[in-house]
Amino acid sequence: MIMGRHHFPFPLLLLSTFIFDDVLADDCISELKHIYMAEEALLTTETKRNYVLCSDTIFTPGPVDESGTVLIGSDAPLVCRSNCTIECENNCILDGSEGSTYGIFLMPSLAFGSTAMDPVVESIVISGVTVRGWTDAANQIPVVVGGTSGSVTFKKCTFEDNQADPLFLLDQYMMSEAMDGRSLSDTLNEETELSSRMMFPTRRQLVNPNSPEEENENHRQLPELGDSDNLVITFDNCIFRNNIPPNDAQTLGGYSLVRFRGTDPTLPEDQVATSLHAIFDSCDFVNNTFVLKENEEASLSLIDFYSTGNLTLEKNCFEDSPTQSNGLITMQSGAQVMRRFNYVKPGEANSKVCDFIAALNPNYELLDPDEACYANTALQTTCRPNFFCFPGDSLVETENQGTIPMKELQLGDRIQTASGKFEPVYSFGHYGPDQMGEFVRFILSTGDTLELSASHMVFIAGQSYPIPASMVKPEDVLQTTATATAAFVQDIVRITKSQGVYAPFTTSGTLVVNGVICSSFIYPLETYYSNWFGWSMHALAHRWERWHRWYYYLFQSMEESYTKEGLSTWVAPYYEALLQNNTVMMIYMGVQVILPDLVVILAAAAFVRWQRRRHRKTLG
Repeated sequence: MIMGRHHFPFPLLLLSTFIFDDVLADDCISELKHIYMAEEALLTTETKRNYVLCSDTIFTPGPVDESGTVLIGSDAPLVCRSNCTIECENNCILDGSEGSTYGIFLMPSLAFGSTAMDPVVESIVISGVTVRGWTDAANQIPVVVGGTSGSVTFKKCTFEDNQADPLFLLDQYMMSEAMDGRSLSDTLNEETELSSRMMFPTRRQLVNPNSPEEENENHRQLPELGDSDNLVITFDNCIFRNNIPPNDAQTLGGYSLVRFRGTDPTLPEDQVATSLHAIFDSCDFVNNTFVLKENEEASLSLIDFYSTGNLTLEKNCFEDSPTQSNGLITMQSGAQVMRRFNYVKPGEANSKVCDFIAALNPNYELLDPDEACYANTALQTTCRPNFFCFPGDSLVETENQGTIPMKELQLGDRIQTASGKFEPVYSFGHYGPDQMGEFVRFILSTGDTLELSASHMVFIAGQSYPIPASMVKPEDVLQTTATATAAFVQDIVRITKSQGVYAPFTTSGTLVVNGVICSSFIYPLETYYSNWFGWSMHALAHRWERWHRWYYYLFQSMEESYTKEGLSTWVAPYYEALLQNNTVMMIYMGVQVILPDLVVILAAAAFVRWQRRRHRKTLG
């Protein structure tokens, strides 16, 4: 809310710049106020900045007092203006246990005043930060974002052990007030010595700037922004864990973990903003208990999308996170939602009406249940299922290096296959050194273990084709190489977690892992069929992959690109299509596999027929 000319007199701005030059000379930043001072001193945000936080550091921002200031003697919240990246490699914690008001504050116009009046928050990235220990809901908001346009991304961030309402607040409506030229800092002590303070709005000014009577008399509206995604907020591979609601709700509509307020709640329904796009991609909501036995009438949700913009939910997991509301997620009735590949643990919602998403009007009243509920369209049976992979410590036998862990394999390495021969690894169907995988573990009679994803196929004795690991039973005998001892399955641990996921593709489509013969491929369908028109799934997948193998044979390519999920770009389009419509895609793949043979047969027949005609003409 800082609407004064400068927060620091000009000489101090120059001094802060020199101070920060010294900070930049170090390897990392140990106090957030240095970022604040550097951002405050900027004359333009066109140049991209990158700040690296010191690993294994606990940051404790100072509290905002009633005048709306933070003493420089305390640390600042984490702040950034446009074209700014703040990243941490390991264990950077924003701790709220010491009475902090804000942890991350991305409202430039309200943090820097007239030196940053541009309300755009373009290309801001916060990466690898942990927000923990914010338990004073009446006085704290761990994360605040506000802007009329731009993009803010939280990447691989963790939000855990908080009791906040909300944990995350996005407020476009508050930005409209700043743009109207009405400073929320009107209540600040104008005699405050600005050269010794950093200034922020109080929590009350953000969450409840006016009394209900004032709100009813003074309707405020966002600027005309149109129907495009002017402001995009992305949570990419973030974790929300062990968060609970406070006893007394502070925000409109009840309790929420992540709250998007894209409009003034007092505006008529036809005047709400449509410029907001919130994206949750590959995020985990784990053990967030949003149920209050003391107040059964309260509405609680994990995500509250109070906007008629766009909400995208893709590859997220909702586990052990029950809510006491109309749904796990609530959104305005005019919002557009795209959801796919999300996993919701059965019975998770514990909701009054909807199992996943509930559409409400601006007064937080549920629409007709037949129109209000948005189900989870991808009914996954596990969190991010069917990743075809082995953990990185799985052992393979190579031709030139002996036995090595799979994480050390490279494209072109020759490894042992079902025939006992060594074949090149021409591709990794899945390659994710930093990903966490879920595996089935077989404890074998040989004293070894084998871990692989539940959908990955493995060969058992007495069958010529492999079956999914999820179908293997105790006492089954897994196929091994000719020189190995038979491996009986003594016990099965259904789910283990390990870092690193790999799926080497060999030219035969087989490989030996921990002495057991495995397929390179998965069984992607929920219903098991031993064969399709005489073709096993392994044979179909191997045959379909021949184009990929031919490319390798022709060009001997030692390079490969992967999606952000770690899937080979050769495989990813078909894999995702299979998840969306398994049966149809299988038929398509079957036609694609068989069609080239038909073309060859028809071409050969036509050639033979042409030769016969030519021979007859010669005889005639």
